[in-house]
Amino acid sequence: MDIKNEILVNPKILVAEDNEINRKLIIYALESRNIACDVAVNGKEALTLFLKKNYDIILMDCHMPVMSGYESTSKIRQAEEEKNHTIIIAMTANAAESEKEKCLGYGMDDYISKPIDFKIMFEMIEYYMKKCKNKSLFFLERYVNKLAEDTGFSKNDARELIYEFVDSLPKMLKSIKDVLETKNYEEVKKIAHQIKGTSANLRMEKLPHLAMELQQFSEEKDEENCKQILMNMEKLFLL
Repeated sequence: MDIKNEILVNPKILVAEDNEINRKLIIYALESRNIACDVAVNGKEALTLFLKKNYDIILMDCHMPVMSGYESTSKIRQAEEEKNHTIIIAMTANAAESEKEKCLGYGMDDYISKPIDFKIMFEMIEYYMKKCKNKSLFFLERYVNKLAEDTGFSKNDARELIYEFVDSLPKMLKSIKDVLETKNYEEVKKIAHQIKGTSANLRMEKLPHLAMELQQFSEEKDEENCKQILMNMEKLFLL
């Protein structure tokens, strides 16, 4: 199943670092593993990007201008829902144990000291992405069990159907984004209707309701709410 490899191999990373040289070092290190990233130069930019996009991991410098990494992390935790927890790894030159406790106290998940040991950084990324993968697969298994129970299908057959549909979701959601940019609300409604019908048949709980809302907002030509629903769909499947 492609989604399993995507979740593990292509993490969506935000680097929040105000020092240009440090920022480039991290970007180049990630690029050496074919990992792309977004960049913020202060905590406020990091918060703004987080509110607009979905990230698996944020590498957060603690001491930045405008808004510190501590404050940015605190605001991110206030904004996110528990099921959409984003991994935040603190980066700081202060290696004292009290600094680590401070980072965790603000809601950061882990801590790496500067100068950054990139071997440790990649080990952290791999560790947390495996956790994300396992969480996502567990989430999908709930649907598999429900479909098998309701239909009498074997779990293997139910799993194949669920995974095949979830693999197709990124392409469908991208299509919606593309046609939404051209204000083609009829096409948005058409794709949303397809997602609603298939996900309902597959007993996928929340997704049919989101797709129905997307249909309604497309009928109203409400671009902002359409975008919000798309974001909610992506978060639901860690896409």
